[in-house]
Amino acid sequence: MRPLYSNRYNVLGEILLSRYDLFASSGLKSYLATKLTSMEIEHVYSLRGRSRRREMFLTW
Repeated sequence: MRPLYSNRYNVLGEILLSRYDLFASSGLKSYLATKLTSMEIEHVYSLRGRSRRREMFLTW
């Protein structure tokens, strides 16, 4: 985890990654609603989380 004292910290990105860890270890599902496109989500939350989101969420 990145240091908390930096000027920029992606809180929601960290929450999504920790929810992925819960999903991987216990199968706990998460629900998320957004107006962002997949490309916008990738830009904001990184490519690293892209494959994890595909596992975790049902996209329409």
